[in-house]
Amino acid sequence: METNSFNTNRALGERVEDVRLRIHQHCDRVGRSPQSVTLVGVTKTFSAEVCREVHRLGVLDLGENYVSEYLEKSAALSDLIPQIRWHFIGHLQTNKAARILRNVHLIHTVDRPSLVDTLAQKADLLGISVPILMQVNIAGDSSKFGCTPDQAPALVQHIRRYPALHIQGIMTIGPITDTAEGSRPVFRALRTLRDQLADTFGETPTCRWTHLSMGMSHDFGVAIEEGATIVRVGTALFGHR
Repeated sequence: METNSFNTNRALGERVEDVRLRIHQHCDRVGRSPQSVTLVGVTKTFSAEVCREVHRLGVLDLGENYVSEYLEKSAALSDLIPQIRWHFIGHLQTNKAARILRNVHLIHTVDRPSLVDTLAQKADLLGISVPILMQVNIAGDSSKFGCTPDQAPALVQHIRRYPALHIQGIMTIGPITDTAEGSRPVFRALRTLRDQLADTFGETPTCRWTHLSMGMSHDFGVAIEEGATIVRVGTALFGHR
């Protein structure tokens, strides 16, 4: 697998500090604590060496989009588990779902009953619980994955059949817009949906509504202002792929 790397560690360190500063600024703007936002560094196509360095700089949550990269990097960095918290943030094919369960901290992209069934069956065989987020295509973009908002309640009910799957909240991918402000209505709608689901289903040990995973490099500030608890940042941390 071909991967990208950086010419200097200093450049990466400067980017990390810049993103952290921006997180603080947007939190201050809406009266939130920066500690309420988890920064997930999206390491797609970047090497295990880069992952190790960004971890050394204090970015403890790393996100992968592809099963093969997740398996390769989690194995290469097994000495850093559990200090590294791996997030799976890409579309997850049902026939590959079972391969990512070991050492994964959170799966962000659970979006259909067939995937739920597969994850639950494998988790039962392994004797583990699996923290998940439901992916919702809140913008109705046909190029993106995720259940529709109308399908979300039924998907919650399906997930709740399986004690091994622990709902932690919901996730969306914002639109590509000319300005970050263009994403605000989508993020606000996701927060509203999360609140509606919390009112409908309440909280149990396996069903909590803690997290809103939304916002990437171009719009994570707006996402924070609209309640994001997890932002998934790649380019702003690592540069262009």
